[in-house]
Amino acid sequence: MDEVSALASLPPDWAFVVQLHRGTPFDAALLRGRIEHVASGRASHFGSLEAMRVFMEQVMSPPAGLHPPPPPAAH
Repeated sequence: MDEVSALASLPPDWAFVVQLHRGTPFDAALLRGRIEHVASGRASHFGSLEAMRVFMEQVMSPPAGLHPPPPPAAH
């Protein structure tokens, strides 16, 4: 994958900032911190990797009744 393709596959509306509590063990059940969706500013504290994943899924899921746009056509 060239640099342009790599950047295109990382759209800013899919960007998140994750901040971990000091001393947080890297264990999925014990991961603690804060996550923020860059584009919307929505943020949440989490107490596990699963809770962080759920927040990301909620932010990235389209509202009920709307369908996500189709993927861009390959060139």
